[in-house]
Amino acid sequence: MAKARKTAKGVAKAKAAPNAVNAARKKKTEVVREEAPWVCTTFLPNIVVVGVAFAAVWWEYTTNPTFTHSSELSTFLKHCFIVFVCFAVRRQLLPLFLPPQKKQTLWRVVKSEIQGVVAAILANCAGTSVINPLCGSAPQYASTVNAVIPIYAGTAVLVGVLQLPIPALQLVIGFCVGWLKAMTIAKLVVQWQAEADAHPVSFFLIMTSNLFASGFAVQFMGHYLRTSRIFCVSMGLIWDVVRIMLIAGSMGLVAHTANHFMTQEERQMEAFTLYFLVAWYTFNKYWKAPLVYLFTLPFTRKEKQA
Repeated sequence: MAKARKTAKGVAKAKAAPNAVNAARKKKTEVVREEAPWVCTTFLPNIVVVGVAFAAVWWEYTTNPTFTHSSELSTFLKHCFIVFVCFAVRRQLLPLFLPPQKKQTLWRVVKSEIQGVVAAILANCAGTSVINPLCGSAPQYASTVNAVIPIYAGTAVLVGVLQLPIPALQLVIGFCVGWLKAMTIAKLVVQWQAEADAHPVSFFLIMTSNLFASGFAVQFMGHYLRTSRIFCVSMGLIWDVVRIMLIAGSMGLVAHTANHFMTQEERQMEAFTLYFLVAWYTFNKYWKAPLVYLFTLPFTRKEKQA
């Protein structure tokens, strides 16, 4: 009996050993964020955003034709915006294409990446589908597709393979997108004015599409993947649409007024102030979140979790 018990204990230990090894292998490193002080989460990011917006307008980085009419700079900043949208697709939609609880086979991973490319193309085409026809030109679908595919592949390598954190990458990308939008708002106002049949409705549609079309497209696709419903009309959704149109229209009106003041020598300071408001809004919208990530990084630690 004693021998049988010892043998049984030995077998149990032998079985337990591989289980312990497997359990140790399954342990993952998880990021734990401590509560950061208000100075790091709010004060410092706001100060940096205000300072950068002020400097950008003071040295005319958002208004000088050297920058606003530079095709090389415009192409670079537009590519940065595509990267920004690809990050949003990977963060919001990829977990829906490939749920973590499902077994990650090679085919499922490849399929999810293909779906991600399609979603990134649709999101990046959302703005041009509205803005270009209203400004009297054809949507630039071909050039958008040609740019999105290699850029999405690059983001897949950076985030999926090299495991670089998206917020850290967006410190550069968000800054470039904020700069792009600060220049684009004033340029779109001029293009809208140049149209013979310019209408206030088209003005609001252009401004809203410039600032919110791609993000709205990503949210719409996420809603459909979660609920399998195309439309889900509610008072909350209606209010969100009205709110973003009012915000975008307000920024457009500010830029429109600033453009008008720029033609008057005695009102240059008012124009500067209004351009600053536009730049502050765009940098706050696209760059503040990565700044919060940067300033709260000292309060982040890694822990082993089972």
